[in-house]
Amino acid sequence: MLNLKIFSEFFLILSFLTAKVACSSCRINYDESLGCSSLEDLLNYPNPANQTMISVFGVNDNELNVFSCDESIFENFTSAEEFSLRRVKILHVSEECFMGLNGLKVIDLRYNYLTNIYMGSFRPSAAMKVKTINLKGNKISAIYFANVEMPEVENLDVSDNRLKSFRINRRIFHKILELNLGKNQISTFKIESETLKSLDLSGNRIKSFDGSSFVLPNLEEITLEGNFLTTITPDMFANMPKLINIRIPHNHLEKVSLPEFIKIRDIDLGYNKIKNISDVNIAVDHRMDGFLILQSNKFFELDQTNLNIDKLNHFHCSKCSIYSIDKFFFANTFRSLRTLTLQFNYVTTLDIF
Repeated sequence: MLNLKIFSEFFLILSFLTAKVACSSCRINYDESLGCSSLEDLLNYPNPANQTMISVFGVNDNELNVFSCDESIFENFTSAEEFSLRRVKILHVSEECFMGLNGLKVIDLRYNYLTNIYMGSFRPSAAMKVKTINLKGNKISAIYFANVEMPEVENLDVSDNRLKSFRINRRIFHKILELNLGKNQISTFKIESETLKSLDLSGNRIKSFDGSSFVLPNLEEITLEGNFLTTITPDMFANMPKLINIRIPHNHLEKVSLPEFIKIRDIDLGYNKIKNISDVNIAVDHRMDGFLILQSNKFFELDQTNLNIDKLNHFHCSKCSIYSIDKFFFANTFRSLRTLTLQFNYVTTLDIF
């Protein structure tokens, strides 16, 4: 009888410990968010309705342990405002996946196995007001926007995927401010938005585009780093009148000419194939601290053609293989110039001031 009693007590203790292990990876973090290392643990969490920030960061490397969110399995997390499901091997997200989570503001599905997305999956009801959607690091080759409006979305990140083209019009996103399409395979696109302020198209396969590719009246910043552009003409940026920051390093640019009405604060043209400074035709906003970065273009000399940029504050041309600089080259910018960077060139004498 004694042995039986000991065995019974041992069994009760073991059962208790086993019950705890079922949700052993879930913890309340310092910022009061609920963090788990598996979806199974999350779905077994005892108080789902009380959690506003939910995070699952997968740690299981088993390739067979994949997941399709085709049902409203999170409907008990009724107070959720932020939902992060990273590295949990999600294959598909349907319109039912986030059904009932009307308070949701942030959806983070980074580094999963998604291959295509219907944007309506993130707004299954008109009551939802999602502001941020992060789909970085998936395998997405297509995004469908048919009959979709996302009136509250401000940030959309689809970087590091497999998109070859991208098209949105101004009716889809009413308040979007930041759009990240970097590190895809995009070669064709058309982007229209009344509100967008920052656009990242770096690391794609863009060879050229025309003025109709962008209709962005409030865009302030664009990144086209790491593409295959050979020239920039005024019509290419004609529909971005408020642009002040342009980053186009690591392309094959030989000539850059922007519309006269665009007043640039910063422009990065480093690591291109520009050989003559006269092939850079831009205007700098004199109210701002303007930067012109030409690093690693092969100019060899900055000749008697004046730097035709008034009120420039910072000129960077390190590793430009410069042997000589004409004494009047900086005549137009002499009074405003604050930083002159000419490191790692071949100049032996300098008489420019």
